[in-house]
Amino acid sequence: MVGAIIPWNFPLNMAAWKLAPALAAGCTVVLKPAEQTPLTALRLGELMDEAGFPPGVVNILPGYGETAGAAIAAHPGIDKVAFTGSTEVGREVLRAAADLAGGADPEPGTLGGQIPGFDVQLLDPDGNPVEAGESGLIAVERPRYQLSNGYENRPGAWDARWQGDLFVTEDRACVRPDGRWCFLGREDDMIIASGYNISPVEVERVLAEHPNVLEAAAVAAPGPNGGTVLRACWSAPRRICP
Repeated sequence: MVGAIIPWNFPLNMAAWKLAPALAAGCTVVLKPAEQTPLTALRLGELMDEAGFPPGVVNILPGYGETAGAAIAAHPGIDKVAFTGSTEVGREVLRAAADLAGGADPEPGTLGGQIPGFDVQLLDPDGNPVEAGESGLIAVERPRYQLSNGYENRPGAWDARWQGDLFVTEDRACVRPDGRWCFLGREDDMIIASGYNISPVEVERVLAEHPNVLEAAAVAAPGPNGGTVLRACWSAPRRICP
């Protein structure tokens, strides 16, 4: 059973986006449309009923997020939750699903773990698996005929992204000892200073943990003796005196 929660914009496209892969995989679905645009999903449900879908395969559940959406996210009979919406609500959905599964609380900046059935590896620029604890490029096993956006009519660029059956992304990550994957940034965002690959995302995250830092940014800058150095800036929380 898949629980699907979709936003108000593009209601038909969003519903199809959630329903099609779940049904193709042989799953039943509970679809909750946004409270602002429920009629599109309800009409789609009527058409699927007229087309002969068995009862209970597709279930449309209109309602508010804090009631219907929360029930889907925390229901023990739902095996997978598919959500599209705001970051804030997504965190609540993730927290509810983690609590239900008995897992640890979600952490900002972490990607969770691998989904069973998918081969995901970390590779170095030469296509070799990295050592445990080292960062690498995220590579995913997938069919080559599933062309990714941005590679249309670019066969050379498309072929260059492959190492065997693995599609090598430009996203750099590492795996912690507890098994959680941590996103470090895009490879083309990496700052190379003194021979080290420095992730600006990681620097900004560390700075943001300080109680006197509201926002932080890390950038590359020319070094005084040539080369590149890392520069960071931050803003402090506004103090309001009584």
